[in-house]
Amino acid sequence: MPLFSVNSYMNSKTCRCGDKMVFAKTEKKNYHLMTCRRCGFTDDGDHIAVHNIASKFNERLTAPGERPLLGYARATNPQGKPSPLPEAKRRLD
Repeated sequence: MPLFSVNSYMNSKTCRCGDKMVFAKTEKKNYHLMTCRRCGFTDDGDHIAVHNIASKFNERLTAPGERPLLGYARATNPQGKPSPLPEAKRRLD
């Protein structure tokens, strides 16, 4: 799996539409629930952050000529030994 460095600034406060999110107005104060001012999308701030980080990762992954900055991660098998890497990815190790 390729590893990229992704900027995490404002990830939980940026809506999918690109506008800024604010705390949702609920009867009980909830510091996790965020609402978009433009489109009205409402979700937990952590869920929004995960979506935005994944989107940034996918943008970097599909950019032409972009190479992983940190190499590749090695998955381990159930016995805890590294899984073999494909030949094309061994050159980064």
